[in-house]
Amino acid sequence: MNQEERERFYLGKFLDALAFSCQKIDRGADPPDFVIHSSGAKIAIEITEFYSDAKGATGDPRQLVEREWDKLRDVIAKAREQYPELKEINCHILFMELGVPSRRDHQKFADELVGFVIKNLAMLTEESQDFKILSNDFPLLKKYVAKIRLNKAGCYITWDWNHSVGFVGLSEDELSGVISRKTGQDNSENSCSETWLLIIGDGGEGISQSMGLPHIDELNSFGTVNGILGGSSFDRVYIFQYLLDRIFEWRRGRGWLLVRDRER
Repeated sequence: MNQEERERFYLGKFLDALAFSCQKIDRGADPPDFVIHSSGAKIAIEITEFYSDAKGATGDPRQLVEREWDKLRDVIAKAREQYPELKEINCHILFMELGVPSRRDHQKFADELVGFVIKNLAMLTEESQDFKILSNDFPLLKKYVAKIRLNKAGCYITWDWNHSVGFVGLSEDELSGVISRKTGQDNSENSCSETWLLIIGDGGEGISQSMGLPHIDELNSFGTVNGILGGSSFDRVYIFQYLLDRIFEWRRGRGWLLVRDRER
């Protein structure tokens, strides 16, 4: 999906989750992204996605590194498909840092990985074993990988990396950064009765979009965030944790409330 398609997708899911009835959604002047028509009222809405501030080894934002890993994983999957003996092997790659080889080296990295696993195949059992890359026959593995964890699979087969997990949480600095980028522009339209900001978190883009489980008391204690919102043009701000189906709402003069939680 392109940017507008993604925004429309999340907006539709958000309105459904909020049980908010609208007759029509128009593309806005950017800003705002959209104008919602509901019961004779018009609401300007700006949409943004949350991403962690975490950086990779080369300074790239984490979400970019995750996307590069997705591309590398596809190359690895195709490389190992050629070897039937690898169909029952789990492989967990522990990279030294949050970073993967450049795209020009993806195929060579995948070939080295497959070769390394095949070389150690006879030693594998159902118990996980860690292997360090000591041989100069695998220069890219040696450069990027601390160790490779291998075992014969009981049932479910995975070839993954160690950065599929990590710190998950929503810091005040990260949230204030997301909001500040939107408060520096005029998101209002003269014909609209309200202006909303919709922040999408946990949108399925990996750990970089994960907010954890922020608490209402925590959000209401964020003095910098709430100060920025108080001086902004937004009448309401929503945090929509898409995969968790949770919605937080900030309203001027009232603060934050948890207005939807699938677990409740």
